[in-house]
Amino acid sequence: MSSLLSDPLYRIVLAIIAAAVLACAFTIFTATAQQAEIVAPVAGSEQSTGAGCFDRGWPYYEAHCVVDLRPQLMPARILRTVTSDRP
Repeated sequence: MSSLLSDPLYRIVLAIIAAAVLACAFTIFTATAQQAEIVAPVAGSEQSTGAGCFDRGWPYYEAHCVVDLRPQLMPARILRTVTSDRP
C-alpha cells in the first residue's frame, strides 16, 4: 500500500477524484439552498428612479436615472485631464 501512495500518478488520480467529489458536493448543496425572493421597489422610495428609466439600454440612460444612493465617505477629487491634442 505504501508503494501506491508514493506513485505520483496515483496521487494525481486521487487529487482529481477528490476535486470531483468536492465539486459535486458543492453543486448539490447550493442547488438545495433556498432561492432568494425578488421584491420590486416601493413607489416613492429613494430606490425608485423614475418612470421610463430602463426603457433604453445602458449607455443611453437619462441623466435623472443615473443615481448613486451610497453615502459619500470622502469628497470627490478633482482630476487633471491630460490630452495629446494641445497646440
